[in-house]
Amino acid sequence: MPDTLRIGFLQQIDSLNPYLGLNDASYIFYGLIYDMLQSVDEDMKSVPNLALESKIVDVAGAPHGSVWEYDLTHNATWHDGQPFGAADVAWNINLNCLGSNYSDMWAYQPYTFFAKYAEIIDSDTVRVTYYDRSNGSLIPCAYGDFLPIHMLPSHLLSTYSTSFLSFQWLGYFTGTSPPIVGTGPFMVTPSIAEEFLAGSQITLVRNPDYHALPDRGEIIHFQNLVMKFYDDATAMKIALEQKRLDIAQFPQNTFKSIEHDIAAGSLQNVKTYSGLKCTQYWTEIGFNMNNAGPNKWRLDPEARHALAQAVNKSYIVNNFYYGCGGEGTGLISPITPYWHWEPSAAEHWDYDLAAAAGALQAAGYVDTNGDGWRECTASSAAVQNGWSLEGAKLNLEMLTRHEHPEEKEITMYLQEQWAQIGIDMTWQVVTEDNLAMVVYSYSYDSMIWYWSSDPDPNFMLFCQSEKSINGWSDNMYYNPAYEENYTNSVRELDPVKRQEYVHNCQKISYEDAAYIVLTYVYGTYAWRTDTFTGWGNWSYHPGRSIDAYWGANPLFFDLESANLGLVIREHAGDFRIPLPETWTVEENATVDGEELDMIVRGPVYNDFMTNIVVTSERDRSASESSSYLFASMNETVEELQAEGEQVSTSGTPFLWETDNYSAIGFYLSWSDPQFTQLIALYSSEEHNRVWAVVCSADDDAFLADMAMFQDIVTGFEVIRTSDNGTSTLLIAVLVVTGAVAAAVVVLVLLLLRRKPSPQSPVPPTQPTVPGQMAPMSGYCPICGNVQTFTNRMCARCGNALPSPPFGRSGVPPVT
Repeated sequence: MPDTLRIGFLQQIDSLNPYLGLNDASYIFYGLIYDMLQSVDEDMKSVPNLALESKIVDVAGAPHGSVWEYDLTHNATWHDGQPFGAADVAWNINLNCLGSNYSDMWAYQPYTFFAKYAEIIDSDTVRVTYYDRSNGSLIPCAYGDFLPIHMLPSHLLSTYSTSFLSFQWLGYFTGTSPPIVGTGPFMVTPSIAEEFLAGSQITLVRNPDYHALPDRGEIIHFQNLVMKFYDDATAMKIALEQKRLDIAQFPQNTFKSIEHDIAAGSLQNVKTYSGLKCTQYWTEIGFNMNNAGPNKWRLDPEARHALAQAVNKSYIVNNFYYGCGGEGTGLISPITPYWHWEPSAAEHWDYDLAAAAGALQAAGYVDTNGDGWRECTASSAAVQNGWSLEGAKLNLEMLTRHEHPEEKEITMYLQEQWAQIGIDMTWQVVTEDNLAMVVYSYSYDSMIWYWSSDPDPNFMLFCQSEKSINGWSDNMYYNPAYEENYTNSVRELDPVKRQEYVHNCQKISYEDAAYIVLTYVYGTYAWRTDTFTGWGNWSYHPGRSIDAYWGANPLFFDLESANLGLVIREHAGDFRIPLPETWTVEENATVDGEELDMIVRGPVYNDFMTNIVVTSERDRSASESSSYLFASMNETVEELQAEGEQVSTSGTPFLWETDNYSAIGFYLSWSDPQFTQLIALYSSEEHNRVWAVVCSADDDAFLADMAMFQDIVTGFEVIRTSDNGTSTLLIAVLVVTGAVAAAVVVLVLLLLRRKPSPQSPVPPTQPTVPGQMAPMSGYCPICGNVQTFTNRMCARCGNALPSPPFGRSGVPPVT
């Protein structure tokens, strides 16, 4: 399916609720459905998303940097058709930060701990005031330009309690279309709940009204995205080989076998990437710092230092990660080198079993009975602080994840290594869900787990702060020096000074060894080059990775089906347009005495020839204003309906512009015969000219072709020199029937001559065309778009519509 991107995972989504989910697969899913105020570009920089600008504003009585203003796009809509605006942003932020809400709404605490409240300035502007929650004082906020909080629909969630949203909500609705509502680049299907419970895949469809096109001229070129879940890496590899997957991240051993097959020539049209993950991903040995759990001698920092010296990270990287990783040190990955800290030679815990044994001996942990295992003596900190009884054996329990078999092997290796220094370690393999339950009860000894984080260091540093205990903290770590440096890193707006505080936090954490960061595990991806192109260079641009989960992933806007076959065709001295390579092109064709610039004939579906028509005329009144374009669209629809045609608009019109024209695109649904059109009108003041591109397809075929049609109309390029003249625009509305499909395109409806009137414009923000449509009778059960009962599919989301009456309990009528 060339219009479907298929991504393989060995980790299932753990919850459809973004207030509850934890794992990376879940966060990738959330980033596809929901937008944030900012996203991350391919070079790991914060860039606009819903907030077109994020800036500090000075307010009387408030420290500089304590108030940030977010200027929002007015091109975004919720997937159910409701408008998005400042009220949604303010509700989302206040839901997570105000008063007692903060304790329940734990998911975004790393960002909202320092957020006091959000206020609406106008319909497109929100301000957030930042403060120190521990003492109530307003403080500058260094990460105000990167606030990765998913924006959820207030019009559907505002009546629910915070405890319900955080701990009980399933993440979808049973009475809305679609069942999950965001503003993101993809939408769920009506079967999302059933797919999630089945656990084999989740299917998403492209959001045709995504605001990236009018905001920044970007569009996603494929129609569907399928997340496919596997229990076995070999099965996932076979799926990639058989072209049933386009891309997947593989365990290191499977990844190496793929590289071997590529080198041997037995696997073709596949490329690989192995490098640091954009999500900061690293694994660690974590120690519970709570005064609880079975073996509390682990609370002695000298004992943890000895354990750190008994970890051969180089051996672990090379043997258990197959060389696909870097030795871990600081809390921030080298993927963001400005924030990453490396210990000096004097600070580094070198692997040295003899030194580790000597450190334990000096700290009062001695083998007193000659059985090979050390015991706590009266001189040890464990006995002196009441953590352990004198004579207690140095036992240690470790938890590891079932989903990552290499971690079990690492644990077994550590068991053997630590036995050599007199520590009796036992381990247990559990599912990640069970590990999380035990770890967040703070009643364990140690574990091997992982962290993912953001390009900005705030998230990760917060999660090791006292401020995150009983929230994100999984080991209850506390150090006053760490707290001071972390708070300063939040307050400091100077990036050079902030870097110093960030480095200090990592140095303190490393020396305390509450975490022994094991490995900066590489992302090990393989993808097919014969199904999609545009993957780019992830080594130079790591933000293009599939696991860039901050919304509006830049990769998705560059991927194109390798089978699409669009080539640039030029109409001599006039325009260029991308067209399907195998379709028939006729230039300067005459139909019923009218000359058309170009007719393009495609395949026949249900006795209807898919076709594209390009036509143009000079027009001195041509304007590049949005009001002119909306008026042109409205008058086109009005005159068609005046001719008695059963036609209605569908979806939200979209605007874009280039250096020498402005354009509007809109969809028309026809009932006799049943087909759908994407019509684009291009107006150029420089040329005093207007062009029209009309893409037509049978309803059943339009869904598959819609992404291609959008690529065609947005790829239109004017190359003619400036000219003058007066005339009217010729819009050709074409219907092709089976009887003539093999011969010529026949114009059977009308050739509409019209001249838009700038005196009766439609406001540029008008989302629909009120008062000029055929009667509306129902709503698409997926996206809520208004439909007529004669439509067979929704041109907004491509959903096949059921028989009438449909969508009677959906979105209210547009009036």
